[in-house]
Amino acid sequence: QLCCTVELQCDKPAYTASLRSRSAIKSLILLACKDFYGELGSFPLTVGQISPGSSIGSFTFNVTVHKQLLSKLITCLALCSTVRDARISAVVQTVSDVS
Repeated sequence: QLCCTVELQCDKPAYTASLRSRSAIKSLILLACKDFYGELGSFPLTVGQISPGSSIGSFTFNVTVHKQLLSKLITCLALCSTVRDARISAVVQTVSDVS
């Protein structure tokens, strides 16, 4: 398993607030995954701790995924670019092995 710390930045503060839950983050990632890969169920991931980010409208969160799914996760995060007219950028900051 790999634990990734991701910083998510959104240009709509009101929407950023609605994203700050584990279920919302997971839905966002899985939705991007479904759009790109056409699959949803075969992507087990765990969203962990959520913390304030480095700027207004941003926060960081931890995601744990299987090693083989890391590249897929990074691709999906890159695709979380526009949701409900809000521009979102999600950047993986650190990756550590927790297995």
